[in-house]
Amino acid sequence: MRRQRRGSALLCLFFSFLLIAAACSSDKKNNTGTGSGSSSAAAKKGGTIILGAEQWPECLNPITQCSNSSWMHWGVDVHVLPKLMTFDEKGNFIPSPVLDGMPTIDGKGTGKNESSPFSVTYKIKQAAVWDDGSPISGDDVEFDYDGIYGSVVDIVTVKDVVWTCRLLARLSDEQWNAAFRAAGYPPDQAARFIAKLKSKVAEGLALAT
Repeated sequence: MRRQRRGSALLCLFFSFLLIAAACSSDKKNNTGTGSGSSSAAAKKGGTIILGAEQWPECLNPITQCSNSSWMHWGVDVHVLPKLMTFDEKGNFIPSPVLDGMPTIDGKGTGKNESSPFSVTYKIKQAAVWDDGSPISGDDVEFDYDGIYGSVVDIVTVKDVVWTCRLLARLSDEQWNAAFRAAGYPPDQAARFIAKLKSKVAEGLALAT
């Protein structure tokens, strides 16, 4: 599937996603016990996961998030619904099992076909299916993208991105580290997130030139 968007809008969306992902993952804590959470223990299949929450979820709709109950999305949906991209252990984007290889980019800002709009092309595996066996298609991706991010791409401007990045660029290393330390991230994991966020800030600042 091929989706064309203005390069600046996509950068804004991507930058915003990274901030949200980092913030909403703040419940990750170090496991210092010696029980079944040990990394040396063999992975087990099956079983039951019990999620404690302050209220009963209205639904599991990842698009509307049910009256902004984002805790349900980050607590359940994001872990079980298929996605196009995910992260490796170093914080780098890698294709999920849904995709047949890394996406390709083209157009303005890529060094190829600079006179054309920026575009990203994803190739979905023929074997990629939903839990009911129906194939995952480009139409599914387009529906999800427009439902969740369409308004963001239309509303947020390059000026907004530059303004936000200028504020974030004023943060010191001590402030970055303190923020992730307060969220319970181990130092190595925090360092990877901070490095990625700083690189996105630099890209945002470059839009002002």
